[in-house]
This record gives sequence, structure tokens and C-alpha cells, in this order.
Amino acid sequence: MPNIIHTYAPIPGLAAVLEWEGPAIEDLGEVDGRRYVSVAEESLASLKLAEGLSFRQATVEEVAVLKRHSPVIRQIDLETAATIRTRYAIEDEFKAIRTEDADYLSFVETTVVQGKARKAALGF
Repeated sequence: MPNIIHTYAPIPGLAAVLEWEGPAIEDLGEVDGRRYVSVAEESLASLKLAEGLSFRQATVEEVAVLKRHSPVIRQIDLETAATIRTRYAIEDEFKAIRTEDADYLSFVETTVVQGKARKAALGF
């Protein structure tokens, strides 16, 4: 089951999540003064949050903005491109595209699907 993206306004000098049981919480970065985290649904009930924290599920609009700015998403994209680059140099890739090389197209499609699955697991 994919995680759910939540957001909160950070409290200076205070950890937002004091303790929890379950899978790790993935920090997705900060946009417009709000911090975003990816949390497994089964962990939500066990989160002990800092008092006064405005912790809530991120809206669809916030997730769309976060997707454009999150360093975690950027890293997944870079790793996807690097995986392709380990097998195909730029020149080879251009040739494979021109000739519609089936092995290349299959490899790239599989690699991109894996990157998308990683993002989906985070809640994107």
C-alpha cells in the first residue's frame, strides 16, 4: 500500500514527530514554509506529534507543487536517467530512438516504470 503524504508547519527547534512505531517516515522536503513527509497509513495511529503541530494530509494541489520541487523526486529521476545511461551512451540512445530499437525501448520503459513505482510508493 502506498504511503500518504502529510504536511506541517515546522516549529523552530522542535522535532515534529516525537516517536512512532512502524515503517520509516520519508522526508520529502519543504515548500512554501511547510514540510512534507511520506507516512505509511498503518503508522499514522502510532505517531506521537509535537504539541501544537498542524499536521494534516496534503491536498492534491500541494502534492502537485511538491512533486515539482521535492529533492526526493529529483533524486529518483536522476537515478532513473543514470540507470539508462549505464547501458546506453547518449549517441547510442539517439541511434536506438531513430531505429526504434526494441531492446532499448523495452529497457527504458521498464526503467521508467520502476521510477514511477518508487514515486507511487511515496504517495505521488
